[in-house]
Amino acid sequence: TFKNGYSLLKFWVGWKKGAEIFYSILIYNSLISLAKKSNKCEFISWHENQITNRSFSLAISYVKRNYLSSSTLSSYNGTLFTQETKKQFLPLNSEFKIGFWGETYYVQDLGSLAEMKSYLKRENIKINTKIVPTSMLRIKSLAPEKDSKPLVSRKLTIITHASYWDLIACLLSIFCKKNRNYSFHKELDCKEKIFIRLHPSLNKKNALREIKKIQEIPNSVKYEFIEYNKESLLNTLKNSKYCFFGVSTYVNYAIEVGTNVISVQTSHIIKSPIKLELKNASNLLIIDPW
Repeated sequence: TFKNGYSLLKFWVGWKKGAEIFYSILIYNSLISLAKKSNKCEFISWHENQITNRSFSLAISYVKRNYLSSSTLSSYNGTLFTQETKKQFLPLNSEFKIGFWGETYYVQDLGSLAEMKSYLKRENIKINTKIVPTSMLRIKSLAPEKDSKPLVSRKLTIITHASYWDLIACLLSIFCKKNRNYSFHKELDCKEKIFIRLHPSLNKKNALREIKKIQEIPNSVKYEFIEYNKESLLNTLKNSKYCFFGVSTYVNYAIEVGTNVISVQTSHIIKSPIKLELKNASNLLIIDPW
């Protein structure tokens, strides 16, 4: 561990990976024991949790193949599906053949179902696809609502994914003077607030601390945070003139309900996660942070 240069960094990375490997082995062995004693049980693996997902799925696949188990394996996609996503989230034919994705793939809505079927057909993968029942919807706003009348009372609202960089990139797309697309700060007066709907894994205190580190964002800007458990995503979209998104796939939902959407390209690795059928939507503008 402590031989040549960067010893502390090597130790830390090794320790972290060791814990992940141990946890994966624990999941794998536990699921094998559980599946052996289960009868006609549907095991559902959440595909986004990559550390545990593979060990979970392969354990069930192993029991089905070697012990002729009557249980089934399904995959669950907890967000809106788009083909412009991280490559590891897209099913591969080789993975499907070894049983990694199971017999059924659950998606969140009709649009995701069409997008997934298009991808599976292109890749020649034959797996049953279904829309989850309302009880399994991760975002309850996708369920029909009665109080969805537009009440545009906010000018700019940022809806973040699970990173503070997503928020910073959206703010830079508004305030950075080098932005070659459009400077939305011209539409703001000094009294207006920017509304922010944070991902549930982020918090207001840390968000404000990260914002203060960026000199391109004026200190005079006022922010108001929308509590996701007190206002539905649909109402957030309906109440905003412009909605900014980073890598959140709920940008598709916003486009579909008619909101003026600004999709910020926050990653150099993947494109904005927009469905193929929505890329030319009249209410969509794709811009860069810089």
